[in-house]
Amino acid sequence: MKHATWLVGLVLLAAVLPVWGVEPFYAILEAEAMAIGKGWQVIKGREGYCPGYPNTWSGNRLRADAGDEPAAATQSLTVPSDGRYALWVRFESPYGVDTRFDIEVQQQGKPVAAARFGDRDDAKYWPHGTGNWLIQGPWAYHNTDYVYQRMEADLSAGPATVVLRKGANGKNGAARIVDLICVTSDLEMEPGREMMGWRERSAKDLTQPPIQSRCLRPAWFRLVVPKNVAVPVRASLHCATWEPVGGIGYGPHRDYHFGVKGLTQRWRWEKVAPPADEELPPGFDSGWQRIDLSTFGPAWVTTTTASSNVPVTLSVSLSADGAQAARFDLKDGIGRDIFVGTGNAWLEDDVLQGKPAVLFADFLQRYVRELDAYKPAGKRPFAFGVMAAGSPLVIDTFDKREYGRALGTSAVYFRCQPEFYAPENAKRLGINRAMGYASAQNGALNRACYEGDYSRLATNYFNMAQKLKADGLGDIPQNIKMIEESGPPGLATLAG
Repeated sequence: MKHATWLVGLVLLAAVLPVWGVEPFYAILEAEAMAIGKGWQVIKGREGYCPGYPNTWSGNRLRADAGDEPAAATQSLTVPSDGRYALWVRFESPYGVDTRFDIEVQQQGKPVAAARFGDRDDAKYWPHGTGNWLIQGPWAYHNTDYVYQRMEADLSAGPATVVLRKGANGKNGAARIVDLICVTSDLEMEPGREMMGWRERSAKDLTQPPIQSRCLRPAWFRLVVPKNVAVPVRASLHCATWEPVGGIGYGPHRDYHFGVKGLTQRWRWEKVAPPADEELPPGFDSGWQRIDLSTFGPAWVTTTTASSNVPVTLSVSLSADGAQAARFDLKDGIGRDIFVGTGNAWLEDDVLQGKPAVLFADFLQRYVRELDAYKPAGKRPFAFGVMAAGSPLVIDTFDKREYGRALGTSAVYFRCQPEFYAPENAKRLGINRAMGYASAQNGALNRACYEGDYSRLATNYFNMAQKLKADGLGDIPQNIKMIEESGPPGLATLAG
């Protein structure tokens, strides 16, 4: 699958809120889209420092080795007006080593500003911790994490070139891995908490990190209603970033409604009567409608249709002309979950296999077939607790328990549910009933317990036991997770 035009050039987007009546300028320069010379290379997936999160919170990046040999990458942009601008660089920072590189801004062929980044003693901005500045310690958040550093430059209106250079490194040097450069006229902006700080769940819980929320890739959606439908059809899409099934609330969450005049976004919490133009007549064709999706993870698109006696067709493409589109038939009242690629190779390549989008059920069923066909030597790990996820049990019409069975799981992650642990289900799914796993996470981290009053904690445990008995699982001993954070309650908790 070719990622043709979306990486070329810049993503130029305005701020959500105006400042003094003027919207700040933002330009996102994806490092992998820069013109690179010898010494820099595009990397993806596991080629960074982190084998898991937060490495998956970005797509491709640029990498240069730890050596001192010079190398450069460049990207042009147009500065909208004379003034002072901030340049933020997002890069991977491993603890205890230097990953030094330089950013230079040129205008009319001459350098006008430059700064060095990536020294291990520099203060860096940590977007996946609390969103603050600190000098990296042995466990600042992860042992390696994405960080930001910034510089400022006085620029003139017109063309400019941003140069990413590497040269002399520190004594304990390591490879440089750069994700993006953000150029903005908003000198007060800071990246904020990213991912876990990106919330779109309610009007009171709406926070969009200013840089992360501007890293977007377009996808195009087309809905076709057959001519033989009996009554007008309604159809909508819910677009979110891929996250654990059941949702933890991070990242974008947006509803888009098809109408005869186009696609309309409404927040889920908006209570409005559906307008008449969202009743789609027989033979309706929306044409290709663009939705900008976050590049910090594949998109999870949930479809909803109503009042259709025959399937309507939804097509998804990563090109404005609909090239190489994936097509899905949607039946009345049956929501489907679609995995849409946004350029994150690690999470997408095997799932999509060259397609722009696939149904969750389709790729999960494929994985079950592949796992069932795999016959390793030895015995299934039954006594050792290999854990599967619990509720919800179904995603996109697919029974998740089948995936856990095929993987060889023998326990459920801090849930003891009859859907897994009832004798007949446990036998079929390979669940070991010798131990269940429950959670009372941080239930004792409160003032009452610190003062020796465990009555509320005891009530919680009693209620857990009663629920297990009611589910027919009272005979299973429980391993209870009691604490997540390593420290005691805050002073405010103890004082209150």
